[in-house]
Amino acid sequence: MNNLYKTFILISFISVICLGTYSVKLKHQINKNQAEIRKLSLKINLERTMTMENKTRLEKHDQRITKLNDDYINRRKFEIHANYIKYKKNITRLIDKKLPELVNEKPRDQGRWILSKIEFLNPVLAYVEYEDGHTLYASFIQITKNKKGYNLKAIY
Repeated sequence: MNNLYKTFILISFISVICLGTYSVKLKHQINKNQAEIRKLSLKINLERTMTMENKTRLEKHDQRITKLNDDYINRRKFEIHANYIKYKKNITRLIDKKLPELVNEKPRDQGRWILSKIEFLNPVLAYVEYEDGHTLYASFIQITKNKKGYNLKAIY
């Protein structure tokens, strides 16, 4: 029994050493994994921070682009509006100048035709009121563009 007891103790001792070595290796692997987890966690946080910074940067760029686009649209609307006002002034002058040619009648008492009111219904049609000092008349004027300028035609 003595031999059996010695063998048992030897096997127990070897088992304890193996378990100890294994637990040291396991502890080392756990520490290594925890360090890797910390490293990955820091990397993820850094990427989140960078993503948030990029998102913020992208939002700022998007706001700038939106503002530039709005400015362009407003400027374009103003240009179109300013051009239309200029167009209406030019057509009004032209109608005033050509009113005697557009009207098929002669003014009463050797007077002249006076443009009283002009209202643009759209860019190619205007409602015109004119008088000779005694009687008020109205007509529609059709506006067409040609190579030399604008053609005007009275539509009754």
